[in-house]
Amino acid sequence: MKEMNTLIGKNQAYLENLSEQYQREALSTLFYGTQSDLFKPEEQEKLNGIHDAYVTELEKYQNGDQEAGLTLQEFYELTQETAQAYYDSSGIMQAKKDAEIDHLAAIRENTAGLESAFYSFEESQEASKGMGAVALGSDPVQRGLSMAESTWKSILGGKSSAPGFASGLDRVPYDNYPALLHEGERVLTAREARAEDQGDAPGGIHITITGNNFQGTAEDMADQIASILSEKLQLARRAG
Repeated sequence: MKEMNTLIGKNQAYLENLSEQYQREALSTLFYGTQSDLFKPEEQEKLNGIHDAYVTELEKYQNGDQEAGLTLQEFYELTQETAQAYYDSSGIMQAKKDAEIDHLAAIRENTAGLESAFYSFEESQEASKGMGAVALGSDPVQRGLSMAESTWKSILGGKSSAPGFASGLDRVPYDNYPALLHEGERVLTAREARAEDQGDAPGGIHITITGNNFQGTAEDMADQIASILSEKLQLARRAG
């Protein structure tokens, strides 16, 4: 990098010196009519023409013509612009511009290739997202089902059917236990389940039988209690 930076600095200095040389030799032709090998024959001829016109206006200015002085300034600026134009059209600058054009063309081609690759990547990403949405589910419910499915595949040796519990499940054996639920089923929290087990579930049916005398055999008394319980359960069900 150090060597390359040195090279770049030398190239820049060389081009700046060359530009200044074009200016110096063009102005030398303007003021003194000198000839230079730096310019092409047709370029030198044009500079010679400006010099001849400059000499004429210079004589007028020396004789007190201020307007000729304005013309001398115009010739001076014209010579500078002409020198810059000759420098820009010189062989070395044309080669530099051609290299820059080739470089820009290469960048455009590379950019087009990168854009194509980028869009292909984007398409593959979108396709991947689409497949992921099918496989994992783009919503939490679908994603949960797919995770459960994957878990049960590993548990059941590759089978892809996670069990449902339409007949109920007494207790969830561990955290993140996968299951397929069905419409109308109910899932309780651990706290609610404990409360229900203890008979303290909110909204549960509490039946208290008091003020009754049961007579007969144990079987007769059981039938009487069952009849009373049935009536109370039916009343509770109707009450919602």
